[in-house]
Amino acid sequence: MLQRIQSLLLLVSSIGYWGLFAVPFASGTASGNGIFSDTMLNLNDHIGLLVACIIGGLTSFAAIFLFKNRKLQANISYLSFLPALVLLGLAYWLFNGAGQGALGLGMGLPIISAISSLTGAYFIKKDDKLVRSMDRLR
Repeated sequence: MLQRIQSLLLLVSSIGYWGLFAVPFASGTASGNGIFSDTMLNLNDHIGLLVACIIGGLTSFAAIFLFKNRKLQANISYLSFLPALVLLGLAYWLFNGAGQGALGLGMGLPIISAISSLTGAYFIKKDDKLVRSMDRLR
């Protein structure tokens, strides 16, 4: 199961999503009543960030165990790409609306997750083509 490259890529994607619980998206200088009240933009600051992270992490992790159904595994891998886009877009929108600050490691983890999900889906499709070609030779 984990010996295939697509399973390892999906594991990296899942770790990227779950890693967002530990690192902030951005840090700000001004504390107040807004998003940067604790001078950090975390997953806990907006429900959309939290939901997108959980959905992305679960879909990436669930796709690892669907290795017997490659078509479904590829579709779920493509589906796990979407929460990364939502995370990036929403975090960037919240960051720009909050004022001054510096971007953190949390803005890079969804990019890593998105690239890993798409690359994993590519290798799943490649594996599926290989299996179909071997069936044709029999």
